[in-house]
Amino acid sequence: SLRPFRFQTRLAAGLEEAERAAGEVLCLPIYPALGDEELVRVSDSLIDAVGA
Repeated sequence: SLRPFRFQTRLAAGLEEAERAAGEVLCLPIYPALGDEELVRVSDSLIDAVGA
């Protein structure tokens, strides 16, 4: 069945879009300040929230 794959693709596109929107809102001053480890944790919790 192609349905799960199609959903997976839409989800990935949705996360990219959300990331881009968040970047525009924040104007990216916060990301460098967080550091990579914190950024990864934020990304993981975003993915958990979406239910991936």
